[in-house]
Amino acid sequence: MAEDLILDRFAVGNRRDGAIDQKIEISLDITKANEMRMTAQCSRLALFMTISSMAVRGATDVLDDFHQRVVAMLVQQGFDEQASDEVFDDLVAKYRTGASPFRRKVHLLYPDGADEER
Repeated sequence: MAEDLILDRFAVGNRRDGAIDQKIEISLDITKANEMRMTAQCSRLALFMTISSMAVRGATDVLDDFHQRVVAMLVQQGFDEQASDEVFDDLVAKYRTGASPFRRKVHLLYPDGADEER
């Protein structure tokens, strides 16, 4: 893919219709969107692992402290305190069992459409 971008950038000087420029822009937009989704998924997984491990160990005091710190940080960013508290409570209820609430990303496992395990 990087080689394609290098070739496309080289070809930009040879085209006047902007088609190659658009191709590069779309390719970079897709890459950025994929990175953002991966970052969000990493954050969700880290939060799941943190909450579920605290709940399984019975570390309710630690979980309560974590809860308060997260809500305080969200409020500092401008989010509503009550809404933040409710969302965090919902996540704790969802994650405390330790069972993964996440679906497999079949489109990532089989990018060419060879979804053998559907």
